[in-house]
Amino acid sequence: MFRKTKSNLSRIVRQKELELKSAKIERELIKLFNNYVKTSVLAEIHALDDSTQLLNVINIGKRFQKICDSIGNTPDYKKMFNFLSDVRMRDREISRLVTSMKIKYGFNNPEKFRVEHEILGENLDFILQSLKSQYKSLQQEENEIKLAKQQKKEEKEKIKLDKKQDKQIFLNLDVHSYIERLKISTPVQKVEKWAQSKFHPDKLEENKLKIKNYRKNVTENKEKKFQKDLTLNEERTLLKNWIKEFREILFKFESNAYFNHIIDYSNAFLKFNEVLDVKFKNNPQFEGKTSQLRSDLREFYKFLEDWIIRVNIKYENPRKKNPKEDTVNKKNIDEFLKKYELNRSKFIINQEDSRILKIIFKEEKANQKKLKAKERTEKKKQKDVINPRKPKKKKNSKEI
Repeated sequence: MFRKTKSNLSRIVRQKELELKSAKIERELIKLFNNYVKTSVLAEIHALDDSTQLLNVINIGKRFQKICDSIGNTPDYKKMFNFLSDVRMRDREISRLVTSMKIKYGFNNPEKFRVEHEILGENLDFILQSLKSQYKSLQQEENEIKLAKQQKKEEKEKIKLDKKQDKQIFLNLDVHSYIERLKISTPVQKVEKWAQSKFHPDKLEENKLKIKNYRKNVTENKEKKFQKDLTLNEERTLLKNWIKEFREILFKFESNAYFNHIIDYSNAFLKFNEVLDVKFKNNPQFEGKTSQLRSDLREFYKFLEDWIIRVNIKYENPRKKNPKEDTVNKKNIDEFLKKYELNRSKFIINQEDSRILKIIFKEEKANQKKLKAKERTEKKKQKDVINPRKPKKKKNSKEI
């Protein structure tokens, strides 16, 4: 019983919504038509209010009558009773006006001079197209609102379904498996995507493609906007992170008693340290930052020298060395030493990507503003064509 009442109520509400929408469309069409009659038909007739122009007035009356008949026969307006009654009322009004002018200027008197072969009133036919376009735009607007409501409803249903599925998983599986399932569930993915778009938008696939296309078509002037040297703090952070990672490797080797690994890695680093020192000194990228970076390198260089001395003393006794130690892989050492340059170049690219993305977003925002401004001007032009504005009367100084 309750369900039946609920369905009936929803049907009544839906019917009421449709009635309100159709009434809104009808009001807009009545407003447009009345404005047309006032500014075009009546204005044209009053402008020709003369005995010599009587034939042209009659021509306008006939043309307007045809327009009204055409509106009455259009299927889209069949259920718009208020609009059709307004059209009929205006038709009778114009026919009465034309009849009164016939009597006033003696239409049946053949001796009176009339202007012949002058066709007027072609500009009156535009109302049919205006009404049609207005009706279509209003219908389209209503359809868009309807579609938006439908999409919202579907989203709500999807959320409900997701909740039911998660609840079922919780009931059927143990807590651990439920947590594992939760990690890949839709809401969690949405949160992860939101966090990525908020803090690392350059990592999203669609933004990566935008950045790639921007780099392809970039000019030299635009390159200067996103290609900037790293700051001293950034350079020091990269260097210190790399040194910290190297220290952790050495501590790991010492905990496993890998004597040969410690010695080979340390010697390789000391040699590479000299290469880096020369690079910091001569490369223009490090201009103004050389002294501080070289100071950080020297500090670790001293630490490493002391470390090697201590390790040699510690492992003088061969029994302390790990007999299961593998042979040192020189390739791994080279890869680690190259890691600093790789990390630095990756960091620079990431910085550039984030700057490029800001430029792209800024350009997109500017383009959207231009499009919106263009649409507003076009709508204003269309509105002025349909509803022309009257010029404001200037007040005389005497009246003031």
